[in-house]
Amino acid sequence: MTDEDRESLVFAASGKPYDSVESAAAAMKRKGMLKEDFEIVPVADGFGVRLLEPSEEELEQAESSLASGEEKYFRVIFDDKSNVNDLDSVQLGCNGEFLVIARQTEVVLPERFLEVARHGGYPVSRQEPGKPRKTTGMVTYFPFRSLGPATRDEYLRSKAEGTAKTKRSLAQFGPDGPPEG
Repeated sequence: MTDEDRESLVFAASGKPYDSVESAAAAMKRKGMLKEDFEIVPVADGFGVRLLEPSEEELEQAESSLASGEEKYFRVIFDDKSNVNDLDSVQLGCNGEFLVIARQTEVVLPERFLEVARHGGYPVSRQEPGKPRKTTGMVTYFPFRSLGPATRDEYLRSKAEGTAKTKRSLAQFGPDGPPEG
């Protein structure tokens, strides 16, 4: 495998390859990836994940869905904080619309916000003496588990409930109110 091939793979948060096929698959599942969206490939010191490009049929279906104004909705759970510096809540914005989402709680979201969550992150790099730094993977800010499809009505209902809860909290405690919970 060439260095260029290796750069196109996803590795563990540490930047190192996964120890096993199972650990690589579990990591992709935690990120909300479907089995058909990636393949696990062996590398010299473990396993990496290659993200697969959508097929022509999938691209056409997505384009027709966008053209018809259909939007997909999904039930998800965002993972708990992985370190003390992480935000207490998940904060996502898309096209001028912002959502503040509780962690470790099942929520319904439009696919556009899940795309933001999938792509929000930072690169993990590795540098060996005498060689340029190489990006070896990505760590997402807000990893989540997908629980399955949902409907627009479920999303609108849960968003209205969450907005009402936030307004009550602001009225009672102000912007510096009690921690989430």
